[in-house]
Amino acid sequence: MNFHLCFFFNLLHYLRLTQALDVLNLSGAELRDFTESYHGSIFVEFWASPCLACDYLDPVLEQTVHLVSDDNILIVKVQCDNSNEDRDMCRSYGVTSKPTLMVFNGPHQYQTYVGRQRANSISWFMKRLNRPSVIEITKENIDHVKMSGDLAVIGFVDDLDTEAKSEFLSTAESLHGIHAFGISSSRDLASSENASFPGVMVYNRDSDSAISFPTSMTLTGQSLGQFLEAQNHPLIREIDFDTFDDYRKSAPVLGLIFVQTKAERLHFTNSLQDVARRYQGRITFGTVDADQFGAASVKLGLTYGKWPAFAVENILDDAVYPLDQQIVMTVPAIEAFVLSLVNNSASTVIEFDNYVDIPSSTTLQWHRCFGEDFYCAKLEVPMNHNLASEADGSDYSIVELAIIMLPGINHTANRNYSVAPLIVNPGGPGGSGVEFIRNLGHAIQEMAGHDRDIVSFDPRGVGYTKPTADCYTFPTSGSSSALGDSDIMRGQFNRLQFALSNEAVGLVNSTESALMQRDSAARAVAQLCKQKDDLDGKRSILRHLNTQNVARDMLYIVDAWDDWLETFKAHTTPQMNDKVMERSKGMLSFLGFSYGTLLGATFATMFPDRIGRMVLDGVVDAASSNIAFAPGTLEDADTVYDLFFKYCAEAGPRKCAIARDGDHAHDVARRVAAALQSLREQSLVGVHAATKTPSIITWSMLKGAIFGSLYSPVTSFPLIAQIYDYLHRGDHNALHASIPQLHSMIRQQSYCLPPTQHSFDLGDAQNSIRCSDQNRLNATIPELLQSFESLSRVSLFADVFMNVGLPCNGWSIPSIDSPLRMTVPDGWKETGQTNTSFPLLFVSNTHDPITPLRAGIRMAQRFYGAGFIEQEGEGHCSIAEVSLCTVSKVRAYFRDGIVPPAPRLKDGQHVREGLWDRCETNERPWQPLHAQEKLGSVCGMQRPWTSSELDEAKFLEQQNIALVRAWKNVQEYMVTETIERPWLDITLMANSP
Repeated sequence: MNFHLCFFFNLLHYLRLTQALDVLNLSGAELRDFTESYHGSIFVEFWASPCLACDYLDPVLEQTVHLVSDDNILIVKVQCDNSNEDRDMCRSYGVTSKPTLMVFNGPHQYQTYVGRQRANSISWFMKRLNRPSVIEITKENIDHVKMSGDLAVIGFVDDLDTEAKSEFLSTAESLHGIHAFGISSSRDLASSENASFPGVMVYNRDSDSAISFPTSMTLTGQSLGQFLEAQNHPLIREIDFDTFDDYRKSAPVLGLIFVQTKAERLHFTNSLQDVARRYQGRITFGTVDADQFGAASVKLGLTYGKWPAFAVENILDDAVYPLDQQIVMTVPAIEAFVLSLVNNSASTVIEFDNYVDIPSSTTLQWHRCFGEDFYCAKLEVPMNHNLASEADGSDYSIVELAIIMLPGINHTANRNYSVAPLIVNPGGPGGSGVEFIRNLGHAIQEMAGHDRDIVSFDPRGVGYTKPTADCYTFPTSGSSSALGDSDIMRGQFNRLQFALSNEAVGLVNSTESALMQRDSAARAVAQLCKQKDDLDGKRSILRHLNTQNVARDMLYIVDAWDDWLETFKAHTTPQMNDKVMERSKGMLSFLGFSYGTLLGATFATMFPDRIGRMVLDGVVDAASSNIAFAPGTLEDADTVYDLFFKYCAEAGPRKCAIARDGDHAHDVARRVAAALQSLREQSLVGVHAATKTPSIITWSMLKGAIFGSLYSPVTSFPLIAQIYDYLHRGDHNALHASIPQLHSMIRQQSYCLPPTQHSFDLGDAQNSIRCSDQNRLNATIPELLQSFESLSRVSLFADVFMNVGLPCNGWSIPSIDSPLRMTVPDGWKETGQTNTSFPLLFVSNTHDPITPLRAGIRMAQRFYGAGFIEQEGEGHCSIAEVSLCTVSKVRAYFRDGIVPPAPRLKDGQHVREGLWDRCETNERPWQPLHAQEKLGSVCGMQRPWTSSELDEAKFLEQQNIALVRAWKNVQEYMVTETIERPWLDITLMANSP
């Protein structure tokens, strides 16, 4: 840090200090700079959010500030999870858990604070650092020393006993920041304190008691240190609000014994010593006065007034485990209960980074996972919803739904959870809700409200949910119940090998035999899946995957949430702006994208009285979702592609690489068509310069990428333009170097998953779900050609879209549940509207390549009172282009229950001429957010702003820049990461890096 920045930094903090006594909040980088320039002691709490233990410390640190205000001592908080830089900085100081408390006397002189987490203790510790480690005790000052620390340690040692004196002084030197130490050589003074000579007395300021160091023990630094540690943290101690901070720091899991009488306290304190000692370091035991603090038992799942009582609380995991109060509370009962927790639920003390070790349950049991923001659970639901329980026989099987929650701000600390969490589905089918929330939960929360709990799940057959829809994995032994890691790896290898063997086929019209080859490959996979289904029989997940089953799973989640909330019923109050949400208890609040709109609409049709809120964005027309090659799906695709040429010509050659000076849209289109035709006639071969591997670029590959770009024009059109320019100019080296970018636009997931996704399995969920929902298809080649010709009359991308239906040709696995349209009287084929308990909200783009505007209007008209928003832009789902108008209306719907008007369209009126809410977008391709650099880290551009851009920045800031930034994050993630590419050529997946 240069001198000027350092001076400014110090001046800034000096002003903050002189203006108000307060805890300073610094980043990791600021802390390092600050310790270099500040001449004094700094007490630092390293914290992360959410962190219940950190919340407990806030008032303690605020009190400490005032106690040390005259001593050149600063109190600082450093958040460790704001950025990768902050995380690395915290790790460099050895911080592995939060909160961690440390004391700095310069950038390289620091130590961990292990004393009591009370204002008096911390302030005393900090003041002691620059004072003598041992005070010479006299008759005049002994009472003062005895009260100068939580524990005061006074040694009575003869000056001639150099060995004992040396041991005592060395102990005092190492522990004087924690305890007050004094020494005296006076036998008379020792006698007046009832101390042996030589000997050590320990005075406890809280209990006003004194205990002597056992004469049976040799006085050494180690023995004295252990003795003091035992006095500072007894195995079982009395707990109240003043001592709770100290109590819970000794282990992350607490065993709380609620008692009414002193006799009960003494009984359990003495009788549970062996149990407490056995689990020391894992579970900390303490007694609580039920008369004074019994109300706290309700938060632990106990019934107030039934004493004595016992519960275990995991502070880090925010989980509670009450001992059944119908059982007489005896020491053996407590011991057996604790043992069962330790043996059967290791999650009481472990933070998970996968779902393998999380125990499944018929109730929601949350466990901290994937870092300190998230909580995970595995909820057991019936595989066959027609079988309610195991009593229905041997055919009963379960699905373990992997669920994730991002709690609202301070919800874990106060246990004030949302009446109805917002459940999100990212699309697919086969999209992982867990991964979506891990990456974008905070962005969704920015829209829905920081006080809203965000929940998602991996649907049955998908990702972390088990069993996985996996056609390629067979047990070596031939038994379907004995799958091992080697079996799964072999299955993944076989899937990849089959994809590679079909790599050169291309799109269905790339050669005369391509359609037949693709159909043969699809039928082969269908036969493989049928063999796996036959092996698993009635327990096969492949016959229980249709959307109806997933809708029923969501109802299980809603009900399980309500049951879980009952634990905190006495302490649950409405959240901010949540008065309307009080009526949503037991209701589903849902946000679904693309396929998620079909899931949401299915739920709304099956359970219309269970709708709290539902926003469906990028709307699938359920009436045609069961048709493999529905032409109407592509009716807007070519319009989006035509807009590429229009926007490119308007942007000009300085922004759009394939444009030239003076171009109109048709000039760009002709240039591109000529380049694509040359590639169709001759594929490009070469060597990738960076990896030194053979490289082939085909017309089929590029056309798939072009269609992929229609989903997200703002982010993808510039890349496609660059590739077109390489092709037009014959820059083949640059083209081969661009292959990773091409794949990023069209891939689903890499076969080589990163270590953080242990237990995540892509499997064959996408096609299995789609084929379960569609009409059975067994088309001949002539019939497939007829379908292709029908699609071709609608769109240039018929060849790409054929891959949607082909995997279901020859699919013969029967779905246990019939399609929704046949089982629900007011289903998709009926003209009557479904009346839901709260109106739905549908959102569509003016031009969407895969879910056209017409579909959104038709679906909105199927539900009574449903609102509709047309976002006047292009791409798939409203996130393709940021619109403050759209996001604000969606936010108002979720937070305040404001429903936009239902769409009105007169008979014979064109679909774009009706009456409904319309929202402009704030960005276009090559015009991102009117100078996108205003979003800083999201956009990364560095040039200075013009005056008009500055004005626009002020406008955006007034419209909530944080909301825009969050929605840009969603947009960028959805471009490459969501499993929402139904046209995907499986051979291209095999090429993905």
